[in-house]
Amino acid sequence: MVSFISTLLPLLTLLVTLAPATSLKADERVQRVQQQAPTAAASGANDGDGDIDLFAWARRHGAKIAESVEIRDTPYGGRGLFAKRRIPANAELVRIPHRLQLGVRQLAEGTDDEMQRTARSLPWELVLRSEISFVPLGVALLAETRRAASGDGIFGPFLRSLPRRCPNDMGAAVAGGEGEEDGDDDDDLRDLRRWAPHMADRIRRRRAGIRRLHKAVAPPSVSLEDLRRASAQVCSRSLVRRRTRPLSSVEAERVGAFAASDRARMLPVVDLVNHGSLERANVRVGHLPPAGGKGDAGDDDDFSTSLTSTRDVEAGEELLFDYGGGDGERVGNDRLLLDYGFVLPGHTERASIGLEEFRAAVSGLGGDRAGMEDVPEEQLEELES
Repeated sequence: MVSFISTLLPLLTLLVTLAPATSLKADERVQRVQQQAPTAAASGANDGDGDIDLFAWARRHGAKIAESVEIRDTPYGGRGLFAKRRIPANAELVRIPHRLQLGVRQLAEGTDDEMQRTARSLPWELVLRSEISFVPLGVALLAETRRAASGDGIFGPFLRSLPRRCPNDMGAAVAGGEGEEDGDDDDDLRDLRRWAPHMADRIRRRRAGIRRLHKAVAPPSVSLEDLRRASAQVCSRSLVRRRTRPLSSVEAERVGAFAASDRARMLPVVDLVNHGSLERANVRVGHLPPAGGKGDAGDDDDFSTSLTSTRDVEAGEELLFDYGGGDGERVGNDRLLLDYGFVLPGHTERASIGLEEFRAAVSGLGGDRAGMEDVPEEQLEELES
């Protein structure tokens, strides 16, 4: 598993290049950082079952997948979607029907009383305060995994294709210990606290929240590691949908109002698309009304989700979409690190790192540098603005 520290190295490199290098020792440190820094978004390789014919399974359950796309290993590790041949702009490449979108709905419609009770018991204030709003979907994922293990449900092949390791795993570094507040067991964050204390605090807050949540509401059949893994998977692979079919009053009562309001969904096939910056993204995700205004019978087209090309895509090109939602604003490296477990070299615009964190990062480069003390005040004001 790629640690948070190794994934932060490119961001540290970017910060260092903003300051004048006045010592050979500092330059050597920067060079070592650049040599170690991962260069790809998908630095956590997909170690799920690669032998599953995901396309055949999805099509069998109502998905529409163009013959012009295929699943391939990426040059940087893991898998992605690629163009088999040239794709024109505005072509619908994948359509996932409502019934093939994994969310709280499956838990609410099911019969797993234990996991439904867990969903009802979620302390929403703790969830929001700890920035773990993905937990309701994590509980639904755990329930569906148990259902698949018993030979029931339709999502078994999809669940087996998911990676067992995620680079953003909130609890991967915790090797025992029950500390919930002090985070003394988060040893892998020691250096990160020095480079980016605000980001380290957010990670610790998430990890502590998951530990407290497990202790408070998880049934004995769900281990802390189970909850961590499910949380990491849904955090890094789910999308929040604007169009979702509301639960019935009976279904909402089974999982509680808080979980019933969750609009995050895991979208098979679509979740293989890796991140591309605003300049590199070539597909978008959203609801695409069917031609003629009517969907195919039973296809749930009113709540389907489509993957559509935004420009011409050449044969062999990887399909990428902007994890920031494509709203014209570049997603910051802080969110990429927190939710997906990676940062991008050369990705400095709108990366939310405070001036004090910048000072701390530079001050750690060598004993002969006093951080930013030698930078004129007017330049510091420019950086802060």
